[in-house]
Amino acid sequence: MECVAASCCLRGGYWGQAMEETEVKSWDGFEPWLQKIESIYDKLMRKDEYKTVSRPLFRGQSNRQWKLLTTLERYFQAPIAVRQYSRLVRAAKPSIETLTGRRWDLPDAPLSEAPRQTRIPARHNLFHGEGYEYLLYLRHHGFPSPLLDWSMSPYLAAFFAFSDVEESTTQHVSIYGFIEYAGGGKGGWASEPQIQGLGSYVRSHARHFLQQSGYTICLRENNDVLEFASHDDVFARGDASQDLLWKLSIPASERRRVLRHLDRHNINAYSLFASEEGMTRTIAFREIEAAIERKILPAPGEKKA
Repeated sequence: MECVAASCCLRGGYWGQAMEETEVKSWDGFEPWLQKIESIYDKLMRKDEYKTVSRPLFRGQSNRQWKLLTTLERYFQAPIAVRQYSRLVRAAKPSIETLTGRRWDLPDAPLSEAPRQTRIPARHNLFHGEGYEYLLYLRHHGFPSPLLDWSMSPYLAAFFAFSDVEESTTQHVSIYGFIEYAGGGKGGWASEPQIQGLGSYVRSHARHFLQQSGYTICLRENNDVLEFASHDDVFARGDASQDLLWKLSIPASERRRVLRHLDRHNINAYSLFASEEGMTRTIAFREIEAAIERKILPAPGEKKA
């Protein structure tokens, strides 16, 4: 693997690492990095045959300096109680249902005030059934969301990392690999942030399935109030028995090479969004890249002679 640098936080346990960050010189370093994660996953499966091991999830970000933030965190930049967020989305529900003609059957009763009974999302009425479907609709249509989206495909994650990156202002993009359960259950104090995967089998927008999406939330108790927390705070703990994270940084200058490679495998804006805008973006990319290759157009950042 043509690695430039790799660093990790040491911790006790089976793998002895928190987040492992690797920087490579080119797209050629992607496959070896991916094979490493898949090898660890295979070893976990063999080691813990009768225990829970999560499938790896992947996420691409267009700047390696960005943290793993949800759109809700970016919007408020302060902790929000689940109860507060529930009131926001319920207030928006009549207008959204009127505009879309859709209906979501949410429980009429307010959310429980007992966080210890609702800390596990599967027991929380906002994160299962039609509550979860409603949150996914909001997430896909721009409403600030506590859901952090991932993909089961590392190649789709790579597309999202490179598709909108500004090569002239960004040096590296990042692709993350994540394994939630590594053979055991979830541990930790109630006051500590805890990540929970919400699953991918849910009625949702078609792009949810096209993008092989999965979602996580992060919750903690703060003075008996259940609130959303930061995924990065969980990863900073470096718990070897859960929430394994890898980060790969690739030069943003590899954008055209990566997107051409993915397009040849039918991974492009049209295949992932199935919309007229996606089709137009895909055609534009192909035509512009062909013109750059023939020196008809300058590459980004270059001046045409």
